[in-house]
Amino acid sequence: MTGEPESAESEPAEPEATERDDEEDARRAELLAKVREANKQSLARPR
Repeated sequence: MTGEPESAESEPAEPEATERDDEEDARRAELLAKVREANKQSLARPR
């Protein structure tokens, strides 16, 4: 029982996964920035 076949199969999938994760992280960062800015503005408004 060697781990060679498993590692050989998992390696090609990693670059695609990391690229997708980077894109998702960028989108989440943008959304977080928008949400935080909206929260600041809503907190600044007098109730």
